Amino acid sequence: MALQDLKITIKDTEIPHHIAEFLEEADRRIENFKDPAKAMEFIPSDYDRVYCALRVLVDEDMTSGSNFCEWGSGFGVVAGLAALMEFDSYGIELNSELVIESQELLAEFGLDVEVACGSFIPQDSQSVADSMNDFAWLEVNAGSAHEELEIDPDEFDVIFAYPWPGEDRLLIKIFDKIASVGALFLTYHGIDDIRLRRKVS
Repeated sequence: MALQDLKITIKDTEIPHHIAEFLEEADRRIENFKDPAKAMEFIPSDYDRVYCALRVLVDEDMTSGSNFCEWGSGFGVVAGLAALMEFDSYGIELNSELVIESQELLAEFGLDVEVACGSFIPQDSQSVADSMNDFAWLEVNAGSAHEELEIDPDEFDVIFAYPWPGEDRLLIKIFDKIASVGALFLTYHGIDDIRLRRKVS
C-alpha cells in the first residue's frame, strides 16, 4: 500500500452565509427523510466540520487538481460543499432514492454536481470485490457509476467517504487500487476524527 497519512489542523471556521443556507436546507431535507419505517437508515456527517476540513485543503493548496468525488454521496451534501468551493464535483450513490433526493437539493441551489447511481468500484476490480462479503452496500455488481459520469476513477484529485465502523481498511484498499498518484482521500469518522491520506506511489 502506497498511502501517506497527512496531519491537518482543522480549525472552527465561520461558515459563509451562502454555505450556511445550503447546509440548513440539507439538514431540513434529511430530517424530513428520516423515517423509522424505512428499511434504510441514513446517517449524515457533521457537515460543518467537513466544510472546515475542505477549507484546509483549499487554503493550504494541498490538492493536485479540482476533480472531487463523494463516495456513497447520500444527499450529496459534501459534493455540494465541494462545488461551492469551486471543485468540479461528482457524487456516487448506490441507493436510487437518495440519488433523487441529492439531485433535487443540488438543483435548488444551482450547483453543477453530477450524481450517478451505482457503485464507485470499477467492475474490473474483482480482486477488491472478492474481499467485500461483509459489506453488501459495496455491491460491485450494481454497475460502476464511472461510465455514467464519463470520468475514470484515477481522474479524481480528492475523494471523500464516510466509512461505517470496520470499513475504513476496505475503502483504503479500494482507493489505493484505483486512485492516481497524488490523489487525496478524506474520510469522516466522527466530529473529532477526520483523516487525510495521499497516494504517493
